Amino acid sequence: MGGSSIYNENDPELSKYKKEDIKFKKVITKKLDDILDIKNNNLLIKIDVERHEINVLKGACEKIFKNNNVIMQIEIQEELKDKLFIYLKKNNFELIHSIRHDYYFKNYPKN
Repeated sequence: MGGSSIYNENDPELSKYKKEDIKFKKVITKKLDDILDIKNNNLLIKIDVERHEINVLKGACEKIFKNNNVIMQIEIQEELKDKLFIYLKKNNFELIHSIRHDYYFKNYPKN
């Protein structure tokens, strides 16, 4: 079984793995707002990033979310649900549907 994640020594998920089995690799990350210049479009975005949803959302809230009509599907674990719902509401998103741990939101940009 494999996968990757942003390392955070306080992440409770680490307890599932043997420390000697964890491999580290430095990578460069960029915000969506810094690499995409999209305006006045209809966007469908799927986010499944295993507990790092808030970082992805923060990287797109300055321009992409404010300048486009967006529908998002986000896989959210229960322990992060309240925090993410508050953040999304603050950034003009509303919940439109859910299926188990997948939540669907739409925004209402200030165009």
